[in-house]
Amino acid sequence: METPPEIAPQPNPKPKPKAKTGTTEEQKYLEALAADYQSLRGTFDRLDQTSTGLLAVAVTLTAAFGAFLLDSCNLPSFTCTPRTWAPLYAFLPLAPFATMLLFADMGNAKTLRMYYTRAVEAELMRVTNAPSISFAEGYPIRLPAYGHLSVGLFGQRRGRPRYRLTLLLLYVSVASLYAFTTGLSLWIARPIDLQITMLFVYAFITAVIIRITWLGSFGSRTLWKDATMPFSWAVHDTEQLPGARTTPTRITRSIRAYLFVPRPHELLVRFWIVPFSWLLAALLSDSLGGRQLVTALVVAAVFEFVVYQGRYVANDLRGIGIDDEYSSYKRRNRFPWPVKPSWVRWAILSIVVRVGLAVWISLRILPSGPDRILLVAIAALAVQATIYEALRERVSVSTGTPTTLLSPGKLAIYLVVGLGYALRAWIGFALGGLGQFGALAIVLPVLAMLAFGVMSVTMAWALSVSTQVVPTTDRVPSDRCSRTLLKMTHLGPLGVQARLIAPGEIEYVNHMALDPGQQESLRHQRFLEPVAGMTIWNIASLITTACALGTVAVVAPEGHASLLGLALLLGTTIQYAVVRSYGSGAADSARTSRRRLSAPLVAVTGAVSTGLIFGILSSTETGVSAGLALALASFGYLYFRHACVADMEVTLSDVVRPLGRAVQNLTRRVVELIFGRYAAQLVWNRESGDRTDRDDVPA
Repeated sequence: METPPEIAPQPNPKPKPKAKTGTTEEQKYLEALAADYQSLRGTFDRLDQTSTGLLAVAVTLTAAFGAFLLDSCNLPSFTCTPRTWAPLYAFLPLAPFATMLLFADMGNAKTLRMYYTRAVEAELMRVTNAPSISFAEGYPIRLPAYGHLSVGLFGQRRGRPRYRLTLLLLYVSVASLYAFTTGLSLWIARPIDLQITMLFVYAFITAVIIRITWLGSFGSRTLWKDATMPFSWAVHDTEQLPGARTTPTRITRSIRAYLFVPRPHELLVRFWIVPFSWLLAALLSDSLGGRQLVTALVVAAVFEFVVYQGRYVANDLRGIGIDDEYSSYKRRNRFPWPVKPSWVRWAILSIVVRVGLAVWISLRILPSGPDRILLVAIAALAVQATIYEALRERVSVSTGTPTTLLSPGKLAIYLVVGLGYALRAWIGFALGGLGQFGALAIVLPVLAMLAFGVMSVTMAWALSVSTQVVPTTDRVPSDRCSRTLLKMTHLGPLGVQARLIAPGEIEYVNHMALDPGQQESLRHQRFLEPVAGMTIWNIASLITTACALGTVAVVAPEGHASLLGLALLLGTTIQYAVVRSYGSGAADSARTSRRRLSAPLVAVTGAVSTGLIFGILSSTETGVSAGLALALASFGYLYFRHACVADMEVTLSDVVRPLGRAVQNLTRRVVELIFGRYAAQLVWNRESGDRTDRDDVPA
């Protein structure tokens, strides 16, 4: 039997250096980093190829698109004749624009991946304690360092100037090609309203592409900060994973809901001013009709929903940092909190879009006459907003005058804030043709709405001051207020007139030293009921009633100067009696001295008496109109006078939510009645439950 040949002994191979390994967790962490880095390196080539291909496709599409357009134009005379359906030319740039958007998004993904790669490289250097090496006569580097080397050469922030200039020239060339082809396409397209619409669309897309491209190149650090922002919310716990975080508690609406309807409660309440004003004017001028009603509703919707809601966005942007500190109600119902910079940019863009949409509707949809009325109203609102915000900036914030002093600038703020109501009323009266009765027929009701706006806003502001007052022994006026009031000093005089703030020196505190019970008690106190002096809102109520009755006298068939004078006198006298009276429930020995007549009783008596007097002197219709005008003005005033802070802080959701629950309960009862309790339980609770527990199963 043969024996196997002996194997010659081999020299021992050189032992490989062992990597320093720590605990099992550290080894797993190192392996995870290495696998992550290997995956990142493998995707870079694919990203480069895809990005290059997209750019080539975009440029090719744009070039072909430009050649097609040039074939339709005679450049020396610059006359273009569409070779196909003219509106189609307005949509042709969408294909290259979509490709460029995708290219810009992939550029951002590549930039983010490069930052992440450098972070992984830095961590690998730290964990492995890698030494510096030299290669091919280069300077010493620590491995892995591919990401750092790439950024040092090709990065738009820290790269070499030649590569930065090359990429900048590429951007300029592509942008020029896009601008030329898009502009030429819109020049050929028809009709004009489609040209304007698509011009706004392409301007918006261009702004998005510029923003994304900037973030992926020169603003790459901003992109990295935005991407890593969620990790800044992490709980400071070394045992927690890096991605774990606790989202800050939000107490406001989403930014999408806010930009759609910034202030839904104001929209629900103030939308009806224009249609109601139009209805009154149309009844008086005998121009009531279905088409006119539709026009009035469209104008009201455009002005209130599109334009005025944009005005509220601008006001909320100016109030960032002040509204949040003033009250929890404003923090919940103004600009979403906490504020993000991107939200502010979207809000500004929404204002521009709203104004452009309103102007386009005026020019292209509304008939002649109402279109000019809406355009004038938009311009007037822009002027009013500019004056109001300028007064707030120069008078109310950081003013040198004492907080409680009524200065001319603060009085101007009270007057300008009521112009919004006057503008809404003017739109309705102008649409209804009230101007055929003369200039006074327009001036008097507009003045009435101006005074009503001043009255309602100043009363709401005065009530809000109660949230900034620190009462002593549960009584007001007080000489201690929140320091936030220094940023809204136009509210100080209203607080003094409402007997919430003591005149004289005021002590300002940083925090409201009130327990929840005291705060809730203050929110339900009706501070304005016993205030019967000549305050800003009480004087405005006198003007409102007098001008309302004066309007009835002007449009009356048998109207004359003596009837107008009687209307102004009666309106002022009766409303003065309403102001000087209050109900039995408003007695407050600390603030008033004696009990007066009931204000609603005085208002009803005055309205009936005025109606009888006007009916005798003019006609039955005039008497009814006079009584209704005085009643509406008086009871509108009494609503705000009998209100409290809790009433002013009612939002649309507070009204809709109970109605929704009532409808849901009613629907559930109907389902139970028709289909049985078990079916209703499945519909609302979505739980099968135990069918044997049913007591309505037939045997």
